[in-house]
Amino acid sequence: MPRIEEGNLTIITAGPVGFGNNIYLIIDKSTGEAAFVDAPGDAA
Repeated sequence: MPRIEEGNLTIITAGPVGFGNNIYLIIDKSTGEAAFVDAPGDAA
């Protein structure tokens, strides 16, 4: 999976999966918090 590191943030991307959605996992290394984003693969 592609990984982007910028300062304290790491973004891991995957997709398209399922119904053509893209997945993003955003991790803040300084706090240990993370967010999971499930976004449409194509603009509506």
